[in-house]
Amino acid sequence: MPTIAETTYIARLEALVEMLQEAALRLNRHQDLEQLLHDVVDLCMEGEQADSCFVYLYDSQTGELVLRAANNSHPDEVGRLRMRIGEGITGWVAQQRRPVAIASQAMSDPRFKFYSALPEDQFEAFLSVPILYRNVVLGVINLQHRAVHQHDPAEIKALTTIGFMLGEALDRSQQTQARDAALARMRQLARFADLLRNPLPRGDSGGPSRILEALAQGAAFSALALCSGSASKAPRVTLYAAPGEAPLNVEDADWSALLEGAANSPSGLLCYPLASHDGTVLGLLARAAAAPAQPSPDALTQRTALLHMLAAAVERDEFRNRCLEFERTLEDRKIIERAKGIIQKERNVSEEEAYRLLQQESRRNRKPMVTIAQALLTSRSLVSDNPPRTEAQ
Repeated sequence: MPTIAETTYIARLEALVEMLQEAALRLNRHQDLEQLLHDVVDLCMEGEQADSCFVYLYDSQTGELVLRAANNSHPDEVGRLRMRIGEGITGWVAQQRRPVAIASQAMSDPRFKFYSALPEDQFEAFLSVPILYRNVVLGVINLQHRAVHQHDPAEIKALTTIGFMLGEALDRSQQTQARDAALARMRQLARFADLLRNPLPRGDSGGPSRILEALAQGAAFSALALCSGSASKAPRVTLYAAPGEAPLNVEDADWSALLEGAANSPSGLLCYPLASHDGTVLGLLARAAAAPAQPSPDALTQRTALLHMLAAAVERDEFRNRCLEFERTLEDRKIIERAKGIIQKERNVSEEEAYRLLQQESRRNRKPMVTIAQALLTSRSLVSDNPPRTEAQ
């Protein structure tokens, strides 16, 4: 007959095995990161009969361990509580890649770091294991007991195994997120390419605003300013602010100097050059300088491709507008030449005198010469189409 102690120990081992089986099922079932972490907290709290469970994940951008999941007593600390690698027992576990088990007076351990916001700092027992995948630290799991608790080897191994399983699940989740992000970037670039396929009509803010709105809906930009043109002309600046975003302050920006590269970006703005295929700066894309963390290499590649497409659209727009301007100039000259011919014939004056008369009429009426010439042609056309009626008729 097994003793009471042996029976209790066997029951405890069975509970730990059930916890590992349930952990394997849940961690293979879910793709959502938050759900994974909450499942780990629930399983560890129940399986290890703990009073507290914290899960920290490593943030590669800041080099810190960030509290990402905890039992329901600390929802406000999730995402805010941070510690460096090597800081406290948690940081030590991450640094050394091995567990720490303290049965009593955990706060007296020289590695312990006290947080006034956490009453668990007064708990007696502390068990901490690393979350590893291929010997790379992805985080730490902490279990605490209010009373003195001797962690037997089976408990430590069970929690360490969950750390390994969670590490594999986290890596799988990160790969899924990276794949989804790459697909989203490809869809964004395809949408931008479709929007930029048509030239941007001069004087029509619909084209640029539609493009800026699409950019603002992406991950890279929110409030934007699109400046196109050259330093020799007054640059055209189109502003767009996504819903809920403050408009950019561009009043003090010396866009001509920025286009020439003779000045740095104005305070509060980050400017990205829109360069043609030969390196000529066609414009600038500006956004608020208060940027979040350093963008990933994939995000930088996406942004570069986006700027190239936008630069091509601006270059195409500038070329089309120059062609339209040239066509309008030729058409205006034809109208003026025809008006001059009518004046020469009716008043029997030279070509120079006819041109001078058109100029005088343009200044007197404060209207462009082509407008005066077109009015003259229209009036003569009406006269020719409606000749005066005679009595015989």
